[in-house]
This record gives sequence, C-alpha cells and structure tokens, in this order.
Amino acid sequence: MAAGERTPEVLPDGLADLPAGPRLGVALAEIDPTRLTAHQLVVLIAARNRQIAHEQAQLLLALRELGHAPPQERDRVVREPDRNAFAVVEAAFGGTWTTYRCELLVSLAEFVFDEAPQLGEALAAGRVDLDKVKVFLRMLSGVVDRELLREIVAQALGKAADDTTATLRARLQRILARRDPQAIRKRRARDHDDRFVDRFTEPTGLVSLVARFCDPAAATAAYEHINAIALATHRTGDPAGRRIGQLRHDIMLSLLAGVDPATAGFATPADRKGTIVLHVGLATLLGDCPGRTDEPGEIAGHGPVTAHIARETAVQLAQVSRWRYAVDDDGQVVAEGSLPAHVLPGVYEQLRRWAVDAPAGPDGRARYRPTAAQLAFVRARDLRCQAPGCRVPAHRCQVDHRIPWQRGGPTFVDNLYCLCARHHRAKDEAGHRYRPVPGGIVWTTAAGHTYRRARESVREPVDRRPARRPRVQPIVHVELAGHLRR
Repeated sequence: MAAGERTPEVLPDGLADLPAGPRLGVALAEIDPTRLTAHQLVVLIAARNRQIAHEQAQLLLALRELGHAPPQERDRVVREPDRNAFAVVEAAFGGTWTTYRCELLVSLAEFVFDEAPQLGEALAAGRVDLDKVKVFLRMLSGVVDRELLREIVAQALGKAADDTTATLRARLQRILARRDPQAIRKRRARDHDDRFVDRFTEPTGLVSLVARFCDPAAATAAYEHINAIALATHRTGDPAGRRIGQLRHDIMLSLLAGVDPATAGFATPADRKGTIVLHVGLATLLGDCPGRTDEPGEIAGHGPVTAHIARETAVQLAQVSRWRYAVDDDGQVVAEGSLPAHVLPGVYEQLRRWAVDAPAGPDGRARYRPTAAQLAFVRARDLRCQAPGCRVPAHRCQVDHRIPWQRGGPTFVDNLYCLCARHHRAKDEAGHRYRPVPGGIVWTTAAGHTYRRARESVREPVDRRPARRPRVQPIVHVELAGHLRR
C-alpha cells in the first residue's frame, strides 16, 4: 500500500436503505468520513441528508406544538385550538433565530402538519428535505381547497425524492396550471401585495438592495430608464471609467436617493435627501492629532464600518449634516446632545470636560411622551431594539416605558428602552418582561425562560489600566444628510 493510503472503513450493512430515525442516527454516529472512499462518501451524504430531514421534521413538530401550548401552564400538558401569535418570539429567543427565520419555520410547521400531513410524513422519513418542503409551501400557498392541495402534494411527492428543487418547482407549476390556475393568479396578487424593498449586508460590509415582487411593466420601465441614463453617460464619457453595469448600479442608487435625474451618476453631497446615522468615536475623527484611534464606526441599519470608511463618510457629508454627540463611559452613555459640525476639530477636550460634569441623562417629567432630548438620548444609548438577537435600528424602534406609565412608571431615560413593534407588543400583550442589569438587559419570557442581551457599543471595551485609559471616552453620534461621493 502506498504512503498516505489507508484501508477504507466498512459501512454498516444496508446503510443506503436504512430509514431515517433513531437507528440511522446511531449508525451515522459511528462513521468516520475521513476513512471512506468516494463511492462510500456518496452513500454517507445521502444517509445524512435523510437523517437531517428527519430531525428537521421533529423541530417543526416542536414549533407547531409550542404555538398551541399555553405559556403559563408549567405542570400540565395543555393544547389550545388557536395558535399563540407570540410563540414566534418565544421560539426565536430559544433558537437564537431572527424573527423572520422563525416565522418561516412556523409557517412550514403548520403547512406540513395541518395542511399537508403526507408531506410531514415524507420529511420525517427523509424522502424529501426542508428545501423541497419550502418549494411545496411557496408554490401551493394559493390553493384554498384543502383536499385539492393534498391531491396535488400526493401527485408531486411520487417523484419529489429524485427531483431537484428547480425540477420540483416546475412540476408543481405544471400541475397547478392544470388543476388550479386560479391559485397561480391569487399567488401573483398576494406577492404583489407583499412587495418590498430590503437591504442585506454582505460579508465585505457592502450592501445588496433588493426589490421583490415588482409589477412587470413598472419594473421594465424603471430598468429601461436606468439603462438609458447609463448608456448616455457611457457614450458621453464617464470620468470614472465605470463599466455599463456599474453605471446602472450607481445611477439607480442616485435616483432612489433623490438626486436630480439630470445629474444621476454624478451626484454631489448636497443632492442627497435621505438621512444616514453614523456612530463614530471622536478619537477616530481626529485625523493626525494626538490621541487618534482606528476604532470602527457603525452606520445605523447597516452595521460596523472600518475607521477609514467612517472618516471618509464623515468628511464627505460633514458640510450638509446635523451632528449629535453621545458621551460614552466604557459602554454607558452618560450625555447626548447636538453639536455644530464646524466646532468638531477642537472640541475633544471640551467634550471630555462636559462629560465629567454631565448628569446621568436628561431628566423626565410627570408626562407620558418623552421629550425630544430624551428620545435622542435613549436612541443613542440603545443603538437598536433591546430584545435578544433583534437588529432593528433604534431610529426605527418604538420607545417603551419598561414600567408602564399607567402603573406609575416615570418618563425618565432609565425607564425608557427602544423596542421594535413586535417585541414591544410581546412585552405589553404576551407577558414577556425585561429588566436592566449591569452591562445589559435580562428578558424573562412568558414561558419562564431567561435570556440576556449585552449592552452594545460601537467600539471595543477600552483598556482599564488607569495610566492608559482616559476617564471618559466620547462617541459622536452623527446624523448625516448628503450623498456619498464615489
């Protein structure tokens, strides 16, 4: 036997045909993939995929049961006929999922166990995986007649095990076109009602902007308009030497940002109508001055950005921006207010003196609505929704009285926290509770589980050694209105 070669491991008898479930799970636990040939590895991959589908079915079943289990019942197994709308929040906390991800899983659970149980059986047996179940849900969500839906599922399931998701999608499309063309029209109308634009942060820090479910005529007209401007710019000569695809991209963003169509693709800072909220340490903005650091900043709703990008953004937009500062003492915001942009270059020491003498925050009054100063302070302190795992930026959140105002909760910043609409309702309507603790927030769910959310900061913790750590580390919260140069 040549150097580096090993005798392959012997696979358990019948592994290729062993049904998904506990026996297959035990058999797979004993197999070392590094000791298998290519032929054996294909058998192993298929077996593991069956077992994963089985576990996914068990997960969906648990989610389905949670939706009907009263959270206040701790000693009895009780199921209610109506689903608890806030079970999604409970499950998202426990599974460390986004709410969107959890909602999708709950929809799948209801579909495979209530609407099309034969599909749930196929998933548990490993004959289809979760990706194929998603295709069934997506394609058949417009079918109203439950019996017809189950007939279509049964018809497609016969070959689903050998189909790819693309093949399965096409098969269901053909069946629907024959059996229920009205469902296709309903799904089209529903999708159009659900149309949206969203942004997704890529691993590099860039953002993908996506528009879903567009009207075909409007989308075509929009694309042709962008393309016409791009072609005209390309023909007349683009100083930046951009390719036609890059021009379409830049022009689309310029138009959406409110730029005059005549100057799209060549926008200046004053052309921008939107607002960007940039959190950046003042020491990061100091240029070549003593004390400069390279701590990252953060753009609200986007995420962290490098010090270079934070400085570049601030320089480009400073002349058309409203600047606010938030003084942060090792992760705790102690003061917040407005600051004219033109005083920034020499204000570092002054801000430090203000922070030392500043109160813990603006005082509230015996009134329900927070003042503008209180809202600004709370948003600068919290950065985003204070529920575990939630990333909704503070400026898109509601401000909640942790102790309800109706029960004597004061309108002080120590009693005000940013919550997105869903988690605000979960707290007010479903019995979820939260309380501040040193360094974060602790939530107790309606079912009695506790989760801790650490207090966020736009910078890493500072060195605690007295000789090197200043008493207060200011952070400038900058609200910028302008168009980014390219």
